[in-house]
Amino acid sequence: MVRKQNLETLKPCIEYDKDTVRYFLRGLYDSEGSNYRCIRISLANGDLSLLRYAQYLLKEYFNIKATEPYLVARAGSIMERKGYKRKVNVYRIEIYRKRDVQIFLSKIGFSIRGKQLGLPRRRIS
Repeated sequence: MVRKQNLETLKPCIEYDKDTVRYFLRGLYDSEGSNYRCIRISLANGDLSLLRYAQYLLKEYFNIKATEPYLVARAGSIMERKGYKRKVNVYRIEIYRKRDVQIFLSKIGFSIRGKQLGLPRRRIS
């Protein structure tokens, strides 16, 4: 029988060692994060507890300071390019101190080459 997992039940697995923390953060930032020209690294999500946990992991394991989560889009607002309403509020944390951005890129990084280099996303026409 498969037990339903949540962040609380996964924390011991994520924090097994520094490498598992690194790979968890890399996967999270690959899917929900962005790198603006290697100046600012952001992570956006609707789950405040996940963002606070990512913020904790960055500070505890890599001594990287991220901003407190802040609201970027309200539930019910229209998503511009997609044309549908958001179901939940969307929050963001950012790493913007030069030293912290450099540590993030060298110790955690992105699997996606374009994100690692801070290149803009290509638009598909």
